[in-house]
Amino acid sequence: RIAFSYDGKSITMKSFSASWRGLPIKGSGTVSGLGTDEASLNLSGTTGKINASVLEGFIPALSGNKPAGDIEASWKLSGPVQKPLLALDVKSADLTLPGPVSLENVAAFASVSLPSQNTGATLKVEARADSASCGDFSITGLTGKFSTGKGFLRVDDFSGKLLSGNLDASGIINLAKEKGGKPVIDLDCELSEGDLAAFSKKGFPLSGQVFGSFKVTGPLDGLSVVFEAGSPELSIQGYMLKSVAASGTAGMEGVMVEAFSAAIGEGSLEGKGSVSLSGESPAAEFSVIGTGLDLAYLTREVKAARNAGIEGAVDVSLKGSLAGGAWAGNGEVFAERLSAYGFTAEDVYAPVSLEGKLAKIQKAQGSVYDGSLLANATLDLGTNVWKIDAEVSGFDIAKAVSAAFNIGGQITGTGTLKASIEHGKSQAMPLTGQGRFTSTGGEISGFKAVEAITAAYGGTGIRYNRAESHFSLGGNMITLMPGSTITAPPGDPLYRYMMVDGILGFSSNLDLHCSGNLNVQALNIFFGALEGLLGTETLDAQQMLQNFLGGFLGGMSRKDFRDVSFDITGTWDKPIITKLKIAVPEKGPDPIPTSEEDENRKGSQQKINIEIPTGGSSSGESVGDQIRQQILQQIFNGQD
Repeated sequence: RIAFSYDGKSITMKSFSASWRGLPIKGSGTVSGLGTDEASLNLSGTTGKINASVLEGFIPALSGNKPAGDIEASWKLSGPVQKPLLALDVKSADLTLPGPVSLENVAAFASVSLPSQNTGATLKVEARADSASCGDFSITGLTGKFSTGKGFLRVDDFSGKLLSGNLDASGIINLAKEKGGKPVIDLDCELSEGDLAAFSKKGFPLSGQVFGSFKVTGPLDGLSVVFEAGSPELSIQGYMLKSVAASGTAGMEGVMVEAFSAAIGEGSLEGKGSVSLSGESPAAEFSVIGTGLDLAYLTREVKAARNAGIEGAVDVSLKGSLAGGAWAGNGEVFAERLSAYGFTAEDVYAPVSLEGKLAKIQKAQGSVYDGSLLANATLDLGTNVWKIDAEVSGFDIAKAVSAAFNIGGQITGTGTLKASIEHGKSQAMPLTGQGRFTSTGGEISGFKAVEAITAAYGGTGIRYNRAESHFSLGGNMITLMPGSTITAPPGDPLYRYMMVDGILGFSSNLDLHCSGNLNVQALNIFFGALEGLLGTETLDAQQMLQNFLGGFLGGMSRKDFRDVSFDITGTWDKPIITKLKIAVPEKGPDPIPTSEEDENRKGSQQKINIEIPTGGSSSGESVGDQIRQQILQQIFNGQD
């Protein structure tokens, strides 16, 4: 349909509509210079909103692969009649191309010189799109310049954002030569400043920047990629690597990493592997060798490892495979020195195996402060729950204590520790376990209060014959079980035994109950030892007991053994000794004279609650004055 006018030299078309290869066209314009060599066209119009499937008639590569979506186009045909220039401006909010590739907010401008003969035309296209996606793969901010020749599309300049980094590409797409055929791609690509954190949103715990070059070849439904990639530093589930480099190939069937290398601290890691995607579930094979791997660097972003203060350098070799969701493999780990929680192990050798969803270490061996280490461990690769069963026998207590704690004194002896610890099973209490500790033939010495008084008994500290404790671990607390005991050597002038049970909270309150058979004249020594072991300088027990026992229990013999009990509460910064009870002997004179009125007195114990001053108060009273006032007040008030 056409409405026009003719003046002998030109045709003016007020409006016309037609269909070209299924494409509806509307327009208007003029054809001037008719009958001369300068005849020219000046026509323009629109297509209106049409289905993208009509493009199949214009682009051979789309034959048999109809695009989907709505497009709108405006056009202009101008220039000499013999060789006019066709300009197209195409827009689509949502367009799907073979692959399938989904494009959003597409805008393209194309121009082509229409030939006077059927020899083909060169089409130049400038295009942009907000995003393009194919499965989980997406690129944003696309811009490109393209040109076509007979049977091909040349990518002259293409750029976009991939993994938040800059992607540049160029190459050729050879168009299908027959209906239903697939375009064949040959592109060279460069990626810079890619952010691997995008994988974390898809369940892969990665972070860090990546760069690389890759060549993409093959048909759309069977692409093959040859790549070389690297990263200055990346994190895999919190474990850190630097100077990472990898090369290999990738395709629809899977990925082959032909070479992989990375640095972990000053150590190096090398490996290779493959991932197959052709079966019902992914399959993989790998092998790695590491030398001098720095554990502190490797685990610096892993909170549990950071809190444990893990340090050391390890050598690793491991081979494994994944099939049907189950791992299989074996290897070994060796370290000259490993540290955790302040303790150090040396010459550690650990055989490693992969079984199902578990990584296992069985019969790991090493040396811990001159003692022997034997350990088994498991790690659930799906949940990250780990469990360790370990025994350290015959280790030097003095070396272990001085390495892990700063208590201002010394504890000697030969120890054995058996423990079973599990981490990650419960979020409310991530660290749980139980164990048994024994020590023989040692001494507690070096604390000022201990040295001052043990000298009077011809010794240098509190000696012990055997110490034994069963304990449990829950979160940030160790619970000493009832029956935890320290026994004195035969004939010791200070005590016969002490028993302790209760809670040692690392970031919470203390709640310990202590009892034993002690020489009450030497109680200063035990409270002095507690002062050192608790790491506080505020427990002024020496002056307290010198005044208290010197007056209140005056007249006792140099060796007066009594059953004594007390509790330790409060915090590490402000420990409090309460419920101090000293049994009066059943026989012998009452050290406290009584009157006839006191004949029926039933009390055989004196209990005193003492709150240890911590300083910082504006009161002018000395520590001794404060303690003395507490004792006198409780005695006169008759507190039990």
